[in-house]
Amino acid sequence: MYRSWYRGSPVRDSSSSSPAGTSSSGLPLYQDRYILYGQAGAALLAGAGAARAGGWLAAAARRPELIMVPGAVLCLCALLLQLPAQEHARLPASREFNFGGPSFYLAAHSRRGDAVLFMNSFYRKAELAYPAQFRRTSDIALAVPPAATASFTGTDKPLQEILPLLLARKRIWVIGRLPSLPSLLLPPGPERAESLLLLSRYTRVTKHWYTNVCLSLWVRTG
Repeated sequence: MYRSWYRGSPVRDSSSSSPAGTSSSGLPLYQDRYILYGQAGAALLAGAGAARAGGWLAAAARRPELIMVPGAVLCLCALLLQLPAQEHARLPASREFNFGGPSFYLAAHSRRGDAVLFMNSFYRKAELAYPAQFRRTSDIALAVPPAATASFTGTDKPLQEILPLLLARKRIWVIGRLPSLPSLLLPPGPERAESLLLLSRYTRVTKHWYTNVCLSLWVRTG
């Protein structure tokens, strides 16, 4: 099962059974960052091995300049082997969350004065990454910006303040999750209340799915 850590951020509940490779709290027992500090040592060992092999090659051929050949071959192989992975890592398709797609669509179709509602505050990363694309809109739930809180989520206004602000706007862009009937099954909280308000007082006029991010536009009825 999942429980909410902050406005819907998924964290596995420690009461559920832990799959292999995770602790009782649901956090992974191993991540590659745990050994990243060892890469410098691995490079030194590889260099020492290449130097030793170069020494043998130079001695066998009686040509001192050949001492550099194993090191050059090692560097070339390392470069060629990692090129595909490096290229893929720089493509939008490699991202777990596509924040660029909804941000640029918003910039192209929003109107001055439109409201933006992040559902939940995790998806505020989109505005942090592409601030120019949100220039014509206002983050209606934001109380304290991320820069002031030293986090990427910032601090949201209390729910009782957010709901009247939503009702005062004609057009609301929702970034993150899609307000829908399943959202009403969530535990009581901002996400459920905001979904209920949008579903009852607004009409969804557009919806676009990106990688793990949904962008939808809601227009108030009446």
